[in-house]
Amino acid sequence: MVLTAKHYAAMRALLEGEPILATARKLGITQQTLYLWRREPTFQDAFDKMRNAMAEQVTSIIQGRLAQEAEPALNRIVYLRDNARLEKVSLDASRDLLDRAGFKAIDVVHEVHEHVLSPEFAELIRGVLREKETVDGTVIDCVTQLPERTSPQ
Repeated sequence: MVLTAKHYAAMRALLEGEPILATARKLGITQQTLYLWRREPTFQDAFDKMRNAMAEQVTSIIQGRLAQEAEPALNRIVYLRDNARLEKVSLDASRDLLDRAGFKAIDVVHEVHEHVLSPEFAELIRGVLREKETVDGTVIDCVTQLPERTSPQ
């Protein structure tokens, strides 16, 4: 299939969101013809290229606009941080600035494991800690690990 100006006009209309029936009428072709064109690999390839080019243009426009808005938006956040009447607004603005700078808050989770010693063993440990006896030539100043038994719950 050799693409003509009508084919490209159909592609542009469809990419701009015009309905198939309206596009067909505008070009003086039947709706069926437009459906057949859309099935042709040559038409599909050209359509995809046109869509990608349009997407790149839109992306470029959006990136340019965001670049223009970045400094005023940042200035507004700094203003809110420094001049907010409510402390929460100031705190939220400060957090936002830190987040944007890459300083994310770290969530710290502490796990607590509870173990129960038998009364006899607990008394034995207390005695060892009180006496600071020498065992095999080593002075016991503290006990860092204790044999433990988990109680049934």
